This record gives sequence, C-alpha cells and structure tokens, in this order.
Amino acid sequence: NHIAYYEPADQQIHQMIVPPDQAIDAIIYKAVFGPDGKIYGATECSRPPFLPLVFQLDPGPLTIRVLGRVGGQHRPSYSYGYYVSADPPWVYVAVGERPWDLVALNIDTGTMTILTTLGGLAPWIQLSHDDKAVIATLITDQGLPTVMTHKAYLVDGATKPYPYDGTVVPRV
Repeated sequence: NHIAYYEPADQQIHQMIVPPDQAIDAIIYKAVFGPDGKIYGATECSRPPFLPLVFQLDPGPLTIRVLGRVGGQHRPSYSYGYYVSADPPWVYVAVGERPWDLVALNIDTGTMTILTTLGGLAPWIQLSHDDKAVIATLITDQGLPTVMTHKAYLVDGATKPYPYDGTVVPRV
C-alpha cells in the first residue's frame, strides 16, 4: 500500500508520500517496474470521481510524477488500477471492477484513451506481456457457462490483433 526506501546516508528507511493526494487515493493498488527502470503505479480511489491515479516514480532521484486519472466517468463507486503495464510512452491500466475499463495513458501528453469497457455479470481484464508487447486478456461471464475470452496486443496506445506479428509503426 505504500512505498519506502532505504537511505544509506542516514541508515534509515523513509516512507514516500505516494500518491500525493492521500485524501482521495490512500492506497497504492499496483506498482510495477517499466522497461525504463521506473516504477509505474495506480491507486484505489474511494471518493468521487472514483478514478484511480497513475504515477511514475524514478528510483534514482526519488521523484514522483503524476501521470493522470484513468477510467470512464461511469464509475458508480470505488475503483482501482488492478493491472498496470508500462511500454513508454504508454502506460496501460485495467481499471476495475464493475465495469472494467482498459485504458492507454500517454506518459508525455497525459492523454487517456479508453480502449474498451467490459460490463455484464462477471467481467475481468488482465494485463501481461511477452517479448513483442503488452497483452490484454478480456473475459466476460467469468466462471459461467457463457464465458468468453479474447486477447489483444496493446501497441502505441491501441489494440492490435492477437497473435501479433511484431510489426511496429515507427514513432515520430
């Protein structure tokens, strides 16, 4: 729920104030290392607008950068960044739980795009990755006879068919 670090100069463990708005986002729900060595995280948000905060922590200088809030405006109650995966300049977040939103957040511009929303009885979105890109697994009616699973690659802030051939349009 919190991030701490060891400071060799004073031989102490120090608590970091992450996220910066503890009144709305008191809990870090998920934090992962990105390929750039930075930590990307998302919070649980228990007050309106019920949109989790996404942040970037640079472990070298111990700087925190708020990247933005994620999720659709249709959140009826608390929500959280359940899965986070970074592929700079993009951070992908599975915002849960009912409904689930799969979002792409541009680190450079702060622009958030909702790639898909899953509702229904038992939806679920999971993020993983392989050597090509981030993979989103979208499940509807989980645990029911009508369960359906769909996978998509997440590349350059958009979904691509799975399996993906690895062709990437050069960034400009």
